[in-house]
Amino acid sequence: PLSNIQGADEAQRKATFDQAVRSWRSGGFLRVLIDGKEVRLVSVVIPAFNAERTLRATIESVLRQTYPALEVIVADDGSKDGTAGLAASVDRRVRCVRQQNRGVSAARNLGIADAKGEFIAFLDSDDLWLPEKLARQIDFLDAHPEVGAVQSGARFVDNDMRTIDVLPCREDVDALWAALQFQNL
Repeated sequence: PLSNIQGADEAQRKATFDQAVRSWRSGGFLRVLIDGKEVRLVSVVIPAFNAERTLRATIESVLRQTYPALEVIVADDGSKDGTAGLAASVDRRVRCVRQQNRGVSAARNLGIADAKGEFIAFLDSDDLWLPEKLARQIDFLDAHPEVGAVQSGARFVDNDMRTIDVLPCREDVDALWAALQFQNL
């Protein structure tokens, strides 16, 4: 895992990350048969702590995806509200795994450990996805098998869903690596 390579130089960290992605993608993952076609499963991991207020809308934005083969894993990080019960009641494609409060990174790891899909997609419990997000990303990955991870831009909205800021997707080659390194190491 990346946390074990904090002392490594950037080239070593990149090599380890690339190896982890290749290893993940070569595993025995579930595929779903849809209209006679085998489709790769995407595991959406939603870390959640006391997220009962926002979680339903977050999950519903995942379930509205045009990409059909997905599972949703809510990784409850020791919530004291109704987060776990809500997650379990929304849809059969949603399951909730729980742990004592250990932080968002540990919750993401818990979700990953439970994932059955070939691809992992992270979504915070107070964020929403546009309906074609996963389909567009999977199409890109299918067209570029040498790519191991993708990212997207973001639109920041107020409580009335009015856009207040847009953060475009960075297109330079090292943008994803820089974001991962800054936020996770």
